[in-house]
Amino acid sequence: MDKDYIELATNLSFGEDRQMIVLIFGKLKVIESKDLLISMLDDPTIYGHALESLSKIDDGSLLPLFLKFSKCETTWIRNVANKYIQNKDYRLE
Repeated sequence: MDKDYIELATNLSFGEDRQMIVLIFGKLKVIESKDLLISMLDDPTIYGHALESLSKIDDGSLLPLFLKFSKCETTWIRNVANKYIQNKDYRLE
């Protein structure tokens, strides 16, 4: 993973502009970015974008993270989580 992208994505001074960089990790299916993206789930500025990128990495071990966001108040983030869960054929109880 390119160090410049990591630096841009983690530099808080770029604020919301980091969202597009975070989406690149998912578009390129950069598996190495998994831990970085998970750490970004605590950042209110980019957590939805990090979740979307994680959904593209497609690792079944991420189910607990997606279950947590399946009840998110923000509709588009809730939809990303539920789509991941549905595509993995998991059943919510």
